[in-house]
Amino acid sequence: MHRPTFFISSTIYDFRDLRSALKFYLEEQGCKVLASEFNDFEKPLDRHSYEACLQAIHAADYFVLLIGSRVGGWYDEENQISITQREYRE
Repeated sequence: MHRPTFFISSTIYDFRDLRSALKFYLEEQGCKVLASEFNDFEKPLDRHSYEACLQAIHAADYFVLLIGSRVGGWYDEENQISITQREYRE
């Protein structure tokens, strides 16, 4: 049986506890959770972690976006696009 896969997108520092709780809950329900700050998130050594996140979105059945007051890291600083914005656009 296919396990639903969730990708959690947000800034990490201000949502650390919520991301962790959401990952724990979803995994308890039998789901797979892709969250970049955890050790089980696959990050190829030859790619930037941002690119690994964008690639992982395509493996997810569901995209969970948490929006707060922080911008987070810049994916494209010149055009002021954060990695979270880029994940949403992906």
